[in-house]
Amino acid sequence: MKGITAVEKQISSFLEAVVTAFFGLILLLTILLVILRYLFNTSIVGGNELMEFLFIYTTALGAAVSLGKRSHIKVTYFVDQLPPVSRSVVDTFSLFLVLVINVVLLRLSFPWIAKVGDAASPVLRLPSWVAMISVPIGCSLAVLYCAYDIYKIWRFRDSAKGEEA
Repeated sequence: MKGITAVEKQISSFLEAVVTAFFGLILLLTILLVILRYLFNTSIVGGNELMEFLFIYTTALGAAVSLGKRSHIKVTYFVDQLPPVSRSVVDTFSLFLVLVINVVLLRLSFPWIAKVGDAASPVLRLPSWVAMISVPIGCSLAVLYCAYDIYKIWRFRDSAKGEEA
């Protein structure tokens, strides 16, 4: 079990680094494009489009990472009042719903990409599938995180330390 936890932590760290790097690039590109536009009346060809691609990936990967860290938006006041077993059932059910939604999105994303993924972006001339593939990547990661979290809930339910046991 420690091996799976170590792999999960490495994958999460890698994904966090990628998302952070993409956000950093978006910030730098934004600053650079504003300076170029307002001080020099010029721009970088494809800069805005590149920012859009980076933003799409940060959204897909960031959603999966936040799900893996269990830091997504949730209101837990009432769930926290439940006894431990009931809380485990509610947490499992909510994770299962998120897992099912992501499986459905994953399944639907491939026909969508096949239909419209060949269209080229206006400036960079990259095929649309380059951005669209972020959906199945993010959904696959979300499914894995949900399944692993459900496993952790029931495997370490009686342990005070949770995943560190």
